[in-house]
Amino acid sequence: MQKLKSLKQEHVGTGSVVLEQWDISFYSRKLREKEAQVDEELLRQYFPLEHVRDEIFRLYEELLHVRISVSEPALPTWHEDVQSFTLKDADTDQILGYFYLDLFPREGKYSHQCVVPVCPTFRRPNGTVQPPGIVELPPSPPFSPQKSTNKRELF
Repeated sequence: MQKLKSLKQEHVGTGSVVLEQWDISFYSRKLREKEAQVDEELLRQYFPLEHVRDEIFRLYEELLHVRISVSEPALPTWHEDVQSFTLKDADTDQILGYFYLDLFPREGKYSHQCVVPVCPTFRRPNGTVQPPGIVELPPSPPFSPQKSTNKRELF
């Protein structure tokens, strides 16, 4: 933590510096760039969104013995960038649930990690079961209309 505080001191300049909670990720990245000569901006090109998302889904499918696919037909969403997915049992093809990925920053959207239930599991009067639905809001940088977001990069 002392190294992070020193980096902040170099960055801010004069006066006494307090390392705030929100400073840690920024100065941790700066420290990696400085000490390990890792340029995270350069690394981004090797982690396109679709590939990273699909590989994470593949791991979940293998570990949990499920299948994840884009919802067909697409579920209604609140923004054009939001994607809907269906989770099915790999053996029975039974729908286990639905989820939305809302990955990109925009005005008025939370910038912190958040999982929101949108539909609980329940049994309908006819005996069928409604699978659950959730929204996954991963952490994202705060929205800035001046900064374009490359929607093909995950981080």
